[in-house]
Amino acid sequence: METVLVVEPDLAISENVARSLTGMGLSADIETTGRRAIGKLVGNGYRMAVLDLGLPDLDGLSIVASIRGLGVAIPMIVIDAAGSVERCIRALRSGADEYLTLPLDWEEFAARATAIIRREARRDLSSDASVSTVLHGNGIMLDRVLRSVSVEGNVVRLRPTEFRLLEFMMLNPGRVVTRAEIHEVVWHRRFDPGTNIIDVHVGQLRSKIGNSPASKIIRTVRGAGYLFCSESPALTAAVGH
Repeated sequence: METVLVVEPDLAISENVARSLTGMGLSADIETTGRRAIGKLVGNGYRMAVLDLGLPDLDGLSIVASIRGLGVAIPMIVIDAAGSVERCIRALRSGADEYLTLPLDWEEFAARATAIIRREARRDLSSDASVSTVLHGNGIMLDRVLRSVSVEGNVVRLRPTEFRLLEFMMLNPGRVVTRAEIHEVVWHRRFDPGTNIIDVHVGQLRSKIGNSPASKIIRTVRGAGYLFCSESPALTAAVGH
């Protein structure tokens, strides 16, 4: 049975989270402090982490950022008592995969967690012979197994969501991927939550790619979505920067 690390100081909440995970066929390890959680998340092979941002010893957002900085790509759901759009954006920028507010809606929690597990399972299957594990395009090399990206031979560190966004675009070169498709594939949402989260992540992705020619291959198609150009084609009138 696959295991999820639940980082939650409130016993009642952690027990309810564990109960929900058990109903999904997963087991749960419960931790109450951030310092011990970081140690457990590095190299312990958890399928997913559920992290309360309100921990007694460390700021939850700093934990997310630290884990991502160490190169740990474990999916992370963060929960927050002081929910707001600003805090949601900060959490997602730090590297969280999902942001939920307390009190939790347990049906929504189960749906989000199931979507993450399903997405990761599809990614595991994508490394078979029918799908290339290394994607190339206009100076970018993306290794889907090692979860690494390089531009013109230089390693670029991407957060998990940025990696999924670039991966999705590189799997569809020369085709406009719509905002609805991006919400569905990258965030597993069948609706637009009404934020600029896609624009923020595309902007961060472009910034990390840098000023090389590869930085110009993610094109904005006005009113439609984004286009990954694998060979620096000429722009059409409909394509922006």
